[in-house]
Amino acid sequence: MPKLLPISQTVLPKIRDEGYVFIDKTRYLEIYENCGRQVSLFLRPRRFGKTMFTELLRYYYDVALESESVRLFRDTYIGTRPTPKKSSLHVVKFDFSGIDTCQGVSIVLESFIAKIVNGIDDFFRRYPELIPLEIRNRALSEKPSEISLAVVRYYRDRQAFPTPASVIDSFVGYLGYFSPKVMIIIDEYDNFTNDILSRDPGVFASIARKDGEISRFYQCLRARLQQQIIDSIFITGVLPVTLDTSLSGFVYSNISAKVEFNGMAGFTDQEVLELLHETVDFEQCGYSPDELLAEMKLRYDGYRFAEAGEETVYNTSLCLNFIEDLVNRRYAGFPSLQSGSDADLDFEKFSGFLDLIRKEDLDNLLSSMELGCCGEDEPEGVLAVAGGTASMKVTSDKPMLDLDKGIILLYHLGFLTRMNPEEAKRRVSAYQDRMVYLRIPNLYFRELFSRYRLFRYPRILSVVSTDLWGLGQLAKSNDISCLEAMLRSLAGAFVRTADPHEGESQIVLTVYVALSLLAGSFFDLRREYFIRHDCKYVLSDGLEESEYADIDEAEVEHELISTGIIEEPSEHRTVSVKGSDGSPADGRGSTAGRSSPEGSGGFRKSFLDRAETRKAISVRRGRADLVALNRGTGPSYLFEFKYQRDSNAREETKDRVCELLYSRAVRQLNFYVTDDRLSQIRDLHRYVIMYAYGEFFIGEVA
Repeated sequence: MPKLLPISQTVLPKIRDEGYVFIDKTRYLEIYENCGRQVSLFLRPRRFGKTMFTELLRYYYDVALESESVRLFRDTYIGTRPTPKKSSLHVVKFDFSGIDTCQGVSIVLESFIAKIVNGIDDFFRRYPELIPLEIRNRALSEKPSEISLAVVRYYRDRQAFPTPASVIDSFVGYLGYFSPKVMIIIDEYDNFTNDILSRDPGVFASIARKDGEISRFYQCLRARLQQQIIDSIFITGVLPVTLDTSLSGFVYSNISAKVEFNGMAGFTDQEVLELLHETVDFEQCGYSPDELLAEMKLRYDGYRFAEAGEETVYNTSLCLNFIEDLVNRRYAGFPSLQSGSDADLDFEKFSGFLDLIRKEDLDNLLSSMELGCCGEDEPEGVLAVAGGTASMKVTSDKPMLDLDKGIILLYHLGFLTRMNPEEAKRRVSAYQDRMVYLRIPNLYFRELFSRYRLFRYPRILSVVSTDLWGLGQLAKSNDISCLEAMLRSLAGAFVRTADPHEGESQIVLTVYVALSLLAGSFFDLRREYFIRHDCKYVLSDGLEESEYADIDEAEVEHELISTGIIEEPSEHRTVSVKGSDGSPADGRGSTAGRSSPEGSGGFRKSFLDRAETRKAISVRRGRADLVALNRGTGPSYLFEFKYQRDSNAREETKDRVCELLYSRAVRQLNFYVTDDRLSQIRDLHRYVIMYAYGEFFIGEVA
């Protein structure tokens, strides 16, 4: 019978005793102990299993939990290889997740103190014999059964303990009288500060300042460590920003990028296969373990936290959610790429953190990641920084991050991952030994990057986020009308765009994100697909050199006049384009969404009868604009986009420009299908999508 998935379950006894799947990470307890570090900082992105590892630490090292430890670690690596410190420490664990961050600084600090007191209360529940006599006497004078409540009341007395530092200093100092070996575990040390940082860097700076209450809390721990009351401290979190901002003298070992800890949080290939075999009923499932592994690898794998690490790891929670959705759907197809509240939360925080990066640097970063890939040897989509351990302080006078710090921020958040030197040398022509090279790790976060770009255009994002057109049906039949309907409903948003290149980018991005959100589980989607011949990248897309330039309407009109197709214009007739505000330069008003004039028998009218659209990004040789490769047996698609902004050119001139654009697109598509991979796909459909002069043209190339 398949085991339960430990989604949102991190209590070790429940996982081990109640039928949940357990992936054995206990060998890292041995590695951690052997490293001999007094203060260890372990950073990983959200939902990577950090809390689960702190549970292993607590149950393995705590004296009071020794009897449970024997049972919980049966049949594990560490169970048969105990270390010298096993069950020898008095463990205190603080969990700083879930702190109230929405009601001002004073409430944040109150909630912070409450979390500290919760950890103290948990400790005394395991060690009632160590409860201070003063607290015992208070409990006896009230209700002896409520001694835990007396502990909480004692340490939450604001007159006696007005600050977080005073609480921790009193508690640890008291333990020093008994000379126990104390281990401090701090889980999610920056959960609440990161939440504040993503919304208001100014408030973050006021809370995390060097002379602030959080700083004093850690300084107290440092002092007690030097007094040898504390044996060791283990801290988990996501970002180094809080420590870098608030602490200057707190010495710690950042083990996050050490090669021996690369796989301590997250799943390896072998662990994902074990997870699948333990939780999936393969008698009912229509997929093999290898097929599921391949899909999960594309979506959630790719993380390397140590530059020299040979093996990449998967996002733990995303893997568990994938399997849960797969089972709940009764194995009726893969779950959608972005689904549920977790995806929305990721996107909200992602947007907030990107807003911390200076606008000009953010634009450069997003442009660089435009061509990021998911594990293929494509030569683009790589970012480089001069080392990945630079300080990331955020202060009230410097709340914004530059490009390098922005890249490091996204790395710690899990939106970028390290490349090992061999991979970087293979993909980066100007490789330098002292640089750290990063890329988007997988399809899940690639879609988030693209979705963020659309987030700048709220109307477009809201429309593509609602499946009004059944885009998922594209995986079953070659009926593009759903995509045409979506684009036509958004025509006004594109027409009003002043910058033609930005308008182009919006349209290609819209199609990509719409397919990602609504049909991504059916397709392997690639923007800017790199064409290969004989396994080598191609630096051409089938056009002549002169055809890479924009089409000059004045030249086209001159050609039509010289060949007698149209007459010379009157002296008041001029060719003009839109002004900087998006309206025609001569003030005649927008032609957004209008049809071709009655009686026009030119290219546009005839093509509208059979449909077609446009291209959103500048022409790049050897790269198809958008490829949607079906993961099943249905149709696949190859899209070429073209764009021409509106103007007051004559109808005959507009028809000729559209004809030239369409001709270019057809030749490019014919060239792209000679690619090594695309040429092997039998049910591949080629579409031109052109947006020209306020009209969409969408059509298949025979």
